[in-house]
Amino acid sequence: MSREASSQGFLIESGETLDSSKTEDVRGKKLRQPDSYWSWIVCAVGAISDVIVLGSAYCFGMIFPHLLEEFKQGKSNTAWVGSFAMSASGLFGPLAGRLTNHFGARIVVACGSLICAGGLLFTSVVPGLHLMFLTYGGIFGFGSSLVYMAIYEIVPRYFVKNRSVATGIITMSVGGALVVMTPVCEALLTAFGWRRTFAGLGCLAFLVFLTSWVFDPNVADDETHAAVKDFKEPIDKHREKVLDLSMWKNRSFVVLNLSQLVIYTGHHLVPLHLAKYCEDLGIEEDQVIWLYMCIGLVSLLARLPGSKLCDVISPLKVLFVFAIVSALSALLLPLATTLIRLLCYASVYGLADGMMAIGGILCCLQMLTPKQKAQGLGFYLLFNCIAFLCGPPIGGLIAEKTNSYHAAFRFASGLEFLGLFNFGLYLCLNEKLSRKRIEIEPETTPLATLCVIEKETVL
Repeated sequence: MSREASSQGFLIESGETLDSSKTEDVRGKKLRQPDSYWSWIVCAVGAISDVIVLGSAYCFGMIFPHLLEEFKQGKSNTAWVGSFAMSASGLFGPLAGRLTNHFGARIVVACGSLICAGGLLFTSVVPGLHLMFLTYGGIFGFGSSLVYMAIYEIVPRYFVKNRSVATGIITMSVGGALVVMTPVCEALLTAFGWRRTFAGLGCLAFLVFLTSWVFDPNVADDETHAAVKDFKEPIDKHREKVLDLSMWKNRSFVVLNLSQLVIYTGHHLVPLHLAKYCEDLGIEEDQVIWLYMCIGLVSLLARLPGSKLCDVISPLKVLFVFAIVSALSALLLPLATTLIRLLCYASVYGLADGMMAIGGILCCLQMLTPKQKAQGLGFYLLFNCIAFLCGPPIGGLIAEKTNSYHAAFRFASGLEFLGLFNFGLYLCLNEKLSRKRIEIEPETTPLATLCVIEKETVL
């Protein structure tokens, strides 16, 4: 996926200044220079593209009640459509990454945006819910994965000094998608109905195609000197990296992913059903929009200070504390029967969502070696998306069987507590085992002691 670059090693064509947006490759190709004005254009267009594409999936909660009324297929079956679309960015991630590596970000974003637009336009004319699984969950979902993964690959390559800032902007666009696209979706629903809303979202996705030419894959980096050598490398070496599964030998990584699968199944259960829950309470649809905007905005703003908090108290503690906050908020949600209380819940959920996201990712990265980080993070996001796929339909099924969302929200809270208990129990047992090894082997070398300490620090 993304290549690590350093501030050295750029080949500048004779006669050009460092302010130029292009430099010369050893093979004679014109390469864009990192940290130039063009880099910020790429970052801005990438963030906007993510907002449009991901927002077209995340605003499904606003469309959900209209689909229930139109097709009358039940909450569980209807929720599967939105869950599939929202989780597709991770489910199709490995394939999207391979295509990006082979064809380049510009072609993949262009094709992905056209696929998104086509899927949304087809969704606007489907006669039944089952076809919507194909058009919205499948076609649009695959296109959104292409755009999402290609942008995450290309934007960091355009930066060296400001790479963390640029990556943070792209990460924040995930929360911004909910903030920006929710009112857009609400306006379309009010004016045109759900079918034309999908058509309107398809037109917005086509705008991403028009701007995809910005993502020039020819970027100078520290690998430019070895371009000819790398160009002649056999393909088998690259395939070996793509198929690397060595991180699954790390027990901590395995337990983290399995625990996160359970935790996030409960965490993702609530938001999709929030609009229908508010409708059952008699809250008007134009007021529900503020709940989704609140969740997205708070989650968006929590991620940057969350990364700083992880430096102070460790990512693991951030993940645990705010997973507990998320579980408690779901448990107490049935008590929120007014708009003010629901806004309080939305704020708490958004805060927990942002902190859990940054804490979980950093915790995952600390468990992996440098060569494992790209693939390991991909698997972590895949498990997260599987939870996104399964949580809302399970919640809808429980709500149908009990004729109330209260049981579904309590079930979501129970899942989060169960995942936390399993992961916490493993960490406690592993810490005791590490201490026993130190007591049994008191004459360990300084290097061996350092390794043990490092393992405990990572956990």
